[in-house]
Amino acid sequence: MKTKNYFGYLLIFTLSFLFGINPLFAQNNASNSVKMNNQEATQTKAGVKANTTKESITEELKAKREALRIEAEARKAEIQAKVVENTENKIQTRNEVRNRIFSSFATMIENLSQINERIKSRIQKMKDDGISSSYAEEMITNAENQLLISINSTEEVNTKIDESATIEEIRKSIESTKSSLKEAHGYLLKAVNELKLQLAKEREEKTNSIIDVNVTGEVSE
Repeated sequence: MKTKNYFGYLLIFTLSFLFGINPLFAQNNASNSVKMNNQEATQTKAGVKANTTKESITEELKAKREALRIEAEARKAEIQAKVVENTENKIQTRNEVRNRIFSSFATMIENLSQINERIKSRIQKMKDDGISSSYAEEMITNAENQLLISINSTEEVNTKIDESATIEEIRKSIESTKSSLKEAHGYLLKAVNELKLQLAKEREEKTNSIIDVNVTGEVSE
């Protein structure tokens, strides 16, 4: 009887935290030339290193997202089977509590990851059109880092539940995951706002250019 009560309290306590989440950067010409070449080489190396870091983060995120998605699907199926089996007399076990927490966080992570991919696609299109978006790219990198942290925190929650950790220990892990998801969401919003700002500037520049042409009369159809 005590075991049943513990699992019931554990489910109510943990889910109360989960649903708090609802679901844009010289002496002569010869010596000067050498210095400039060295500076360019240094900048090139720094750029390559930064790109490599971004690519590695992106690839790691993709791999972990896929693993998370597969496990989440399996656990959702298990939850549905349990619901059917215990329609008249539902018994919440430790495993069921863990699965519900895992599935909820996995859904949130996947939703944010999909938004992240759409923003990255928009950034690339703007770059192709010659519109600067370095700050937005920086925000995307930050968001992907937070998504990786949230995946690791979700796995930590599962481990602590399996190891019969205290309610307080589980609560801290849940709060850590929620915090990372909120951070990721915030960075994505910043990236979107930055893209909107850059697009607005581009439109304004084009409008001013058309006005200048009409006023000066230098170009006619």
